[in-house]
Amino acid sequence: MDQESVFDLSSTLDFQLETLPFYGVRGRSEELSELIKQNLQNNVNNNKGLFTNPIKQLVSKQKNRFVQGGFDLDLSYITEQIIAMGYPANDYEAIYRNSMEDVQKFFNRRHKDHYRIINLCSERKYNHAYFDGNVSEYPFEDHQAPQFSMIFELCNEIHNFICQDKQNVVAIHCKAGKGRTGVMICCYMLFSGMFNNSYEAMRFYGIMRTKNKKGVTIPSQIRYILYFEKALSFGFEAQDIPQNKIQISQIRLITIPIMNCQNSCNPYILIQNNQSKILVSKFQIVKDSFIIFMTDAVVEGDTRIICYNKSLLSKQIMFQFWFHTSFLDDTGLLIIDKYMLDKAVKDKNHKVFSPNFRVEVQTFTLLN
Repeated sequence: MDQESVFDLSSTLDFQLETLPFYGVRGRSEELSELIKQNLQNNVNNNKGLFTNPIKQLVSKQKNRFVQGGFDLDLSYITEQIIAMGYPANDYEAIYRNSMEDVQKFFNRRHKDHYRIINLCSERKYNHAYFDGNVSEYPFEDHQAPQFSMIFELCNEIHNFICQDKQNVVAIHCKAGKGRTGVMICCYMLFSGMFNNSYEAMRFYGIMRTKNKKGVTIPSQIRYILYFEKALSFGFEAQDIPQNKIQISQIRLITIPIMNCQNSCNPYILIQNNQSKILVSKFQIVKDSFIIFMTDAVVEGDTRIICYNKSLLSKQIMFQFWFHTSFLDDTGLLIIDKYMLDKAVKDKNHKVFSPNFRVEVQTFTLLN
């Protein structure tokens, strides 16, 4: 990138800062603007040729990297005390991900005796001795929502640690250090009072972590950040969340997905709740305009609904979504539009799902 392009990039973001203030901020707009400008300068330095590893740059995609003091890491300071980073890897994987050795050096040189690492990966872990035991694990699957109660646990741990000493930092990572990491960091920024608006917290995280301002993008993860904001607005802690047990009576697909040459599909539903899995395969197509699944599934708390299409040789996930039973309204009807359905949201050209596609889940609350 030439100097003129770098100047254009700087001017563009400065313009955005001036015209798009953060409204969900509690008296800290100048501090946030300064953090964003520091982040911009680091990106400009990267674009001037300080980047040393094109393979890692390729794998990082749109994420901002930390390229200072001899370090070249998939790592971003979201605030002065909260860091988002990619997985610290060993062996051949260190060629294209963060090297465990480099990450160790980074924290021992910049934050010695004042750091804690949080690993969100359910699919992998490492020996805590790499970081002198300063590691906590809050595992959940890639591209999924976390257990809701776990968000409170993590936020309390972060808050207790960074409030002990202004020098303390917490580094959070999943595999790529973007989606799962972003969920927890956005929730913590709400928990700490840095923001009181989910969308502003997500916007700030997107600016600080990525070049294209797209941090948390998976609809179910966004939904859980919104849930967390709502819980905080009621003054709830984890133990205060009501554990509503509900029965799902119908799942309706409004407009029919096109998954075959007959302009139709052969769907079935899998409902996951805690350790149970409930298969729902019987459905009825009504007037070629919507599909109804009848069920008597009973669920409580974190619930995942997956819709598959079954062909002769394979099955394919059409869409999925997570919801929590304690955040349903009094109507008992959960309506989720296409843009808030995982996977379906990627159908930008409406080849499979119509623009008006939505899922309706009819429920009623059971007495405990």
